[in-house]
Amino acid sequence: AYGDEVIVLDKLTYAGRPENLQDLGDDVRLIEGAIEDEAKVAEALKEGADAIVNFAAETHVDRSISGPFAFEETNVRGTMVLLEA
Repeated sequence: AYGDEVIVLDKLTYAGRPENLQDLGDDVRLIEGAIEDEAKVAEALKEGADAIVNFAAETHVDRSISGPFAFEETNVRGTMVLLEA
């Protein structure tokens, strides 16, 4: 809703850029970090949240073949960290 604060937690890899958020105004704050980083997730949630949307995922099949542990870390462990927080 209008006036809600939005906190974006993003590790800004190949697909993330802070410039993507610049036109969204002062109600959007970026915290650079990974969903699997318990301290960064706690920082993002320290003031509480009414809702959480998880868009963090490793999705490129070619990258999963050459680096499967990154997929497990983000997709599985990251989701568990978020759920525990």
